[in-house]
Amino acid sequence: MNYLARTGKALPRDITAKDVAQNIERFCDDTVEGNAMAGKMQVIVDPEASKMRSGTIEIIDDHTLTLSLPQPDISLISGFTDYPAAIVHSSFNEATMLENAIGTGPYLSVSYDAGSKAVLVRNPDHQWWNVGNGAYMDRIEFIDYGAEPGAHFSGAEADEVDVTYDT
Repeated sequence: MNYLARTGKALPRDITAKDVAQNIERFCDDTVEGNAMAGKMQVIVDPEASKMRSGTIEIIDDHTLTLSLPQPDISLISGFTDYPAAIVHSSFNEATMLENAIGTGPYLSVSYDAGSKAVLVRNPDHQWWNVGNGAYMDRIEFIDYGAEPGAHFSGAEADEVDVTYDT
């Protein structure tokens, strides 16, 4: 089910450079507990304010922005490629992100229980970018067996595991 079918409304607009700028500003907010991105953005974080340095971003047009760094830092490029660096629409709301997902992904959240399990199902209304190569699984269950390796082995021996994240 797509965003329109789930909510009865269309996104207010396409993702623009303004949305990207808001995301980068969010990445830089070192006051947010657990924000892994702030450390990757250190070159553009004001150390006294723990937020993005003033004057860092200039929005040129709907599809272009410029970052002005106080000094060169090639690690910023790899920071933007890390998995927590997802760019989201400005209407994204963390409090409702599971039941009101916004995006282009082929899977929808069914449930999420922190430290236990998350379940996704294939979105039947999703048009994969490369039709014919994509969302083949009907359901994905992520099970958190915790840090104890024995629990992982027990899950595998009980045939509860198809794929492991780490071995």
